[in-house]
Amino acid sequence: DLPTADIEALLQMPFDATNMSAADAMLDTLQLSIGGFINGGGEMQDSLLCLTLKSLRKWAEICKSITISRLMETSPSNSTTGNSFLSQLVALLSSQSEQRQWSTAHHAEDVIIQSANVLTACLDNTSDFCTQSRRSAVSSMLSSIQAPVEFLVSPLRNSEMHLWEDATVALSNLASTLAREEMEDISTCQLQGSFDLIQLLLELQAHPVHTV
Repeated sequence: DLPTADIEALLQMPFDATNMSAADAMLDTLQLSIGGFINGGGEMQDSLLCLTLKSLRKWAEICKSITISRLMETSPSNSTTGNSFLSQLVALLSSQSEQRQWSTAHHAEDVIIQSANVLTACLDNTSDFCTQSRRSAVSSMLSSIQAPVEFLVSPLRNSEMHLWEDATVALSNLASTLAREEMEDISTCQLQGSFDLIQLLLELQAHPVHTV
């Protein structure tokens, strides 16, 4: 077994003429998979979406270079659409996902859990700390909390309505992690969406089962 630092170095090493590393290739593949399943189409599509999100979560937990900044980059395979991995994950935790027809309630809950856990894991990976790209990613997530996107707000409402406690916990962990990113600016509402995040945290603080 190689030490973690050696594994990280190998994952970042270019392996072909495009200078794409193993980590880049894995992210590219996962993003293409999510892009193909995100609009639904039955139980098989929903199951594959959940499995892809679980794979991404495990990948982010193992590979510390998979940061929130990395998710904001547009992959080579998605350069024509301009959709970043971050924008796809935000969409899965927004009002857009609530309007989607899920094959089962289990899949709807699992997508919330896995998407929230992916973003939390990527925020916990801090090799891009204090960079403009990380700040831009955080600002993008914060501004998406507001209507009409309702990032975090919409899935929390849905989770509370269906009594999905595991989903509520995952969303609470993500909201708390996001709040710690730019604590001073958020506490003084200097960033767009800060007030909405504070309201969300207060709502979670009053939750009868899980508080922040």
